Amino acid sequence: MKKLTSILVLSVIYFSCSRGLDSVECDSKNTDEGIIVSSVDFGSCIYNLENKTFIVQDSIGYINLQLEIKNATIGDDSCSFPSIVFNDTTNTLLGQYAQATGCTINFNRNVEVDSTTKQANYIINPEGCGDCEMLGYSYNFVLVEKIDSTYSILFNGEVK
Repeated sequence: MKKLTSILVLSVIYFSCSRGLDSVECDSKNTDEGIIVSSVDFGSCIYNLENKTFIVQDSIGYINLQLEIKNATIGDDSCSFPSIVFNDTTNTLLGQYAQATGCTINFNRNVEVDSTTKQANYIINPEGCGDCEMLGYSYNFVLVEKIDSTYSILFNGEVK
């Protein structure tokens, strides 16, 4: 009888957990659109720079960003910073913290430039999928085509 009760309890737990995953179609891919060239990963370091936005137009700004991240690193410093070439015609680095909860977290990112209004807009739509309460976050660093320094850069429609 104990064996039957144990099997019944384990079955209920299993099906309760898996139901949350199956109830929503979970696509575990981030998407990058617009003028985004690539996403930028700084390794497995954990740092606390919530509610910040980042605009890097040159090598000095990139060095300052690396120092800021290293100074905000929690625990083991396992950051790895890829080499990025900044010049007058290539590359702007943008970043903004975003979070969501779910079993799978996706970040759908898009950077559009409007030459009429002289604005670039970085839109991030975090998407949690499934019934889990796991918090997922990203600083959403992306390398984009060079944005003219005279343009305003908006993050989700707001000047930061």
